[in-house]
Amino acid sequence: MKKINIIVFLLAILLFNTPIFAERYAILISAGKATTDDQFSNSEYWYDLYLAYEDLIIKQGYSHQNVIVFYGDGIDFTTTTYPRYKKELHGWTNSIVDFDNAYATMNAQFANLGNIITGNDEVLIQWVVGHGGSSTNDNYTALIQNRNTSLTEQQLNTMINQINNYSRRKILWMTCHAGCIVYGNINFNNNRSVVIPSSNWNQNSWGMNFPDTWHAEFNYVTTSALYGEDPVGTSYDADLNNDNEISMLELFTDANNSSLMSSDPQLGDGANRAPRMYIDECLELNGANTSNTEMYEAESISATNYIINSGTIANVTFAASNLNVKLLPGFKVNNGAKFHGFIGSIVFADTKNLVNNKNNDVEDVYEKNYVLKELNFNKIFANTNDFFICPNPVKDKLLIKSVNSGNDMIQYNVYNINGTLVYSKNTTERDLEIDFLNKQSGIYIIKIIDNNGMKIFKIVKD
Repeated sequence: MKKINIIVFLLAILLFNTPIFAERYAILISAGKATTDDQFSNSEYWYDLYLAYEDLIIKQGYSHQNVIVFYGDGIDFTTTTYPRYKKELHGWTNSIVDFDNAYATMNAQFANLGNIITGNDEVLIQWVVGHGGSSTNDNYTALIQNRNTSLTEQQLNTMINQINNYSRRKILWMTCHAGCIVYGNINFNNNRSVVIPSSNWNQNSWGMNFPDTWHAEFNYVTTSALYGEDPVGTSYDADLNNDNEISMLELFTDANNSSLMSSDPQLGDGANRAPRMYIDECLELNGANTSNTEMYEAESISATNYIINSGTIANVTFAASNLNVKLLPGFKVNNGAKFHGFIGSIVFADTKNLVNNKNNDVEDVYEKNYVLKELNFNKIFANTNDFFICPNPVKDKLLIKSVNSGNDMIQYNVYNINGTLVYSKNTTERDLEIDFLNKQSGIYIIKIIDNNGMKIFKIVKD
């Protein structure tokens, strides 16, 4: 069974009460148990769970430890005859499933996760497949089929809202009458969430015998859209703006327009964040050519061959939570276009820095920004409001730069994963270089104390 890593980082939060780097978590719930292959309202409980898990690990960059899975009796469906739906296909040795799908188990684990997930983190909640019912948009119930028990919408809402600290929340929900979770007085909407249920509140959701076997239509379409191909390997393109990533709006639009869908997916998005939120939190944009207003929110963002064309409405914003932004070869901002960049609350690029009369790559433009010019913006930046740290991961030399001038003392402390102090310096230096060449590979915590308070960074030594 997989374990959730709390270790030193939870301790750091408790001791220092300062933010560290965001984590991404996914919670997958399959509301049944497969007992045989190729049977409607049975086999999908495993097949669709497997596809969702596979996409998160292989395509969306989630770690096994941070994908929490509830299914059946808490044990993988290992007797399937399809190699396509066995963990051995990808060389995985640990079980996919973490917990059974009893309400008491799920409720307890959501409470535990509520104590771990912080306001810096992102969370995906996916009710992968199940049955649901309602007669109005406020009396929805979801069935746990293998237990013959139903959960009310109020129970579900209370359970998932035990996780109430997060930066972004994405919810995918597949049952009949799933639209209840975005309508009525009881719903899952808030301004930090985008919710996509598989059907309207008064509609059924459906399964279909697809070319390989049975799947819920909604899951087949959404996992194919995110993975870039369907379960039998046929290419599937839901990338409407050709930037190499699928936003929540693109995911909804593709499902809503799909000829494979018998129901009408809904969108809960009161803050209009669906166009700029993604299941993937480390975006690798490639090949886009835009004259429109675009905004991206994720942990980190890189852009290659990304061209922002001339025009008064061409306005692109990259907002990375607290990891990095990389502008790579082929990133161009043409004359008259606007580009804004943020890492956390640091503004690293705005319109005045990106009026490009030469129509050249952005490297020429960024020479007007002294911080990025001095540090070489192609490196990866960790940062708070006051410091830049690069590169991350580090192999030999780690550079720490304060963006504030002055002669006050700064305390720099570096701790290894066990909490042991491995470096300490009290100095007035604003540009500090730390030698990591002979340090062991792994995760390190950097604590910096100056007149503005304490800052915490997490870095990785390759």
